[in-house]
Amino acid sequence: MPKNILNKDLKRSFTFSSIDKNAEENSYTFSFSSEQPVQRWFGTEILEHSNADNIDLTRLNDGGVLLWNHDSKGLPIGKINRSWLSLNEKKLYCSITFADLPDANNIKKLIDDGFLRNVSFGYGATQYKELPNETYLFTKWYATEISIVNLPADNTVGMGRNLDLEQDSKIEIIKENKQMSEKTEDKINIEEIRSAELARINEIIAISRNFDLEQKFTDEAITKNLSIDQVKSLVLDNQLKKQQVVSLGTSVADDLDLTAKEKRSYSILNATRAFISNDWSKAGFEREISKTLENKRGINAQGFLMPTNINWGNSKRAYDKAGGSSLIATDLLANEFIELLRNKCMVLQLGARMLSGLVGNVDIPTQISSASAAWINETGTVSESSGAFSKKSMTGGKHLVSLAKITRDMLQQSTPDIESLVRDDLLNVMALALDSTALYGTGTSNQPLGIAGTSGINSVIGGTNGAAITIEHLIDMETAIAVANYSDANLSYLTNPKIVGALKKLKSTTGEYLWRNGSDDGMRGSTPNTINGYAVNKTNQCRSNLTKGSGTNLSEIYFGDFSQLIIGEWGVLDILPNALGSGYSSGAIELRVMQTLDMLVRQPKAFSIMTDAIA
Repeated sequence: MPKNILNKDLKRSFTFSSIDKNAEENSYTFSFSSEQPVQRWFGTEILEHSNADNIDLTRLNDGGVLLWNHDSKGLPIGKINRSWLSLNEKKLYCSITFADLPDANNIKKLIDDGFLRNVSFGYGATQYKELPNETYLFTKWYATEISIVNLPADNTVGMGRNLDLEQDSKIEIIKENKQMSEKTEDKINIEEIRSAELARINEIIAISRNFDLEQKFTDEAITKNLSIDQVKSLVLDNQLKKQQVVSLGTSVADDLDLTAKEKRSYSILNATRAFISNDWSKAGFEREISKTLENKRGINAQGFLMPTNINWGNSKRAYDKAGGSSLIATDLLANEFIELLRNKCMVLQLGARMLSGLVGNVDIPTQISSASAAWINETGTVSESSGAFSKKSMTGGKHLVSLAKITRDMLQQSTPDIESLVRDDLLNVMALALDSTALYGTGTSNQPLGIAGTSGINSVIGGTNGAAITIEHLIDMETAIAVANYSDANLSYLTNPKIVGALKKLKSTTGEYLWRNGSDDGMRGSTPNTINGYAVNKTNQCRSNLTKGSGTNLSEIYFGDFSQLIIGEWGVLDILPNALGSGYSSGAIELRVMQTLDMLVRQPKAFSIMTDAIA
């Protein structure tokens, strides 16, 4: 029998079956608790509602407040007028009044309109009876708070609230069976068990919320007593199966749960001005976001933190000193500023998987061998075998840095949407750096390891000094992946425009061109450019200046399933404005942006590469 189920900070969730509204008093009455059994990690739990002695409602009735999503650190959204037990229904009811605050009024309207239907409450138990079939009846328990929630709260443990558990850990436990009832003392150190178990459960909840997983997964992970390593492997494997393509400017984990309007209202320039002047009176929203992210991540920003799920705008994507100067004018043609020509980012577009909002190091499960089978006769025996598994890790500590310069006039006088220009330019620069690193990152000097340097990648060699690209080289690249038993469902080519030009000239033995025209970028979802049946994508991110022997200006060609490339990002941008940099004399401000990223190739045999092709 478990001894660590007392005095725990637990949560239960309900959906409003009915709600009574008193418009004059701005109050709402609804049921929030019943004797509905709930499955916990220790068995089935039932909260007894037989009489008033079962339940301590002191905390609710003595100045209790209504919370949003169990956030005890934020402002309450209302107060609990009173709570009571309905004996005939065996349910708890409460009457609440919403505060006259913008957030509270928004939540109230969502309830009135039927969009919010979920309520959750916190509680803990001091005494229980053990019943058959691992069922536990909490005979004495206490309620701690009530929350309106946008999604049903976790059914096994609470978040965002640390209760004062300075109660006697030697609680009376009543055991019942058919013939006797005896009293015993809990001699296990409940505090140690509680702390370890709460830490495990809270981390499981954090991981599940970060990756937007179903409640069922969280419940099973907790009840089956899975370790954190096991949960991470399952969660990340589940994410990989989704085959999501997430851009650098978005995040799977919406840490702050910002509304679309709030994301649009965020201003990187407001935060920059505030940081430089040390006056945040006009950038309180941005300041609050930065501080919240610091607390959530357990880090101290060098400048200010910005979440990666902020909308980046739809304006042109470049600005520089010349472009910036031409923007500052009363007769400006705002839609005709000059855009800087850039390489095309392709890795994410081709299906590389972005795992966003990471907090700690993550492990990716990998199977390195399979179980075996053998034929035997009637009396023969076969030795036991099983598949072998390993893991690949992504770790923090690898920081991508971008540096931009903004003139003082652009900050103060610009007429177009400079905000979007600044965001988009920073995003483009960082995305291009991420893209090239994903292809040929060295894995040294705090740089992640890209596809080209990953051990186990199939390599096709042209010659001692390189070789002109031929259809035979392409067939060799395709064959190497097929021999490794990898599916050809998502395979495609990626190379530079020089090689694409050479591929267009390749002919069959009967003199027909092998290239098949399609869309300009060869992307999936449209009719792609193809050769030998596979889509061909081009970008100058693929190098054309490689050397081998006496060969120079050699090009690289990638072929494979880019969804096997995993990119991890740790969820925030650390932005440090500097008014004393190289632009000090002219009043320009430098912006240094840092983001923590790592990457790995999950299945190296899903890629072939040729690095000595002559166009």
